[in-house]
This record gives sequence, C-alpha cells and structure tokens, in this order.
Amino acid sequence: MAKIVMQGVDEYLKKLKELDVARTAVLKMAVYEGADEVANAVREAVKSLPEVKTSAAVADWRQQVPVDGITREQKDGLLDGLYVARMEDDLDSVYTTIGFDGYNRVKTKKYPKGQANAMIARAVESGSSARRKTPFIRPAVNRVKERAIQRMAEKLDETINQIMEGK
Repeated sequence: MAKIVMQGVDEYLKKLKELDVARTAVLKMAVYEGADEVANAVREAVKSLPEVKTSAAVADWRQQVPVDGITREQKDGLLDGLYVARMEDDLDSVYTTIGFDGYNRVKTKKYPKGQANAMIARAVESGSSARRKTPFIRPAVNRVKERAIQRMAEKLDETINQIMEGK
C-alpha cells in the first residue's frame, strides 16, 4: 500500500488561520482601494460640472427657467464635502459609502447654515423644478467601475501573498 508524506502542512494551516483572523482588515484595505478610485472619479466629475454666475442663477430661478449648472460656491461645497465613510462589516460583506456631507457657503433665509451639499448633489444629479438634470455621479462610477474592481483584486492578492509568505 502506498504512503503519502506531506511536508509543511502545519505551516500552511497556520498561515490559513492567520489569513482568517485578518479577514476583515484585508477586505477593508481592498474596499478602500476601490472606494478611493471611485471617489477620485466623482471629484473630477464635480470639477467638470458647468458653472453659472450667482446673479444669473438667481435671475433664472425667479423667471422659472431651469438652471444648467452650479455656482462656484456650490461646486466648492461639493468638493469640500465629498467623503468616503468608515468601512462597515456586517459579517457577510465589507462596504463603505461615498457621499457629500456638510454645507456650502450659500446662505439664505431658508438655509442659514448654507445649502446642504447632499441636497445640491442630488438636485444636480436628478434635476429639480429649478435645475436641469446633469448626471455626474452615475457616469463617473460607471466609468471607473472596472478599474476599481481591478485595484481591489490587486490589493487582495498583494495582502494575501504577504500573509502567506510571512512578511
């Protein structure tokens, strides 16, 4: 009867256990790589949004003509408020959110703290009664989706290899 002898199985099992312990940290690093790619694409999309002068936008709004762009202050608010949220782990998956937080410098009677950046982003993306739809988030995400997935896969491979090689 044949006898099989395997060398290094204990070491291999030990490395697999280390990998299991580091699972969440490894996945978070990979997701962050993808989120960084998407956030950079959204940032560039915000920069490319058409600008309108404040007085022209107000005049159009008063005449009920939908605005085609955003003001410099609104654009700056979107750029300053763009964020990648802290990674979440619900035991089945690791994920994050990219969004807009805070307020811009356009203060009005209705918005004494400034307009909410999330509101401006939503109005530009989907349109409103005072603003024409100018999608910028979905096209940016679609444009870099494959590259983000590739960066996440590369980061996973790199990190797993480091753990398995004991570095």
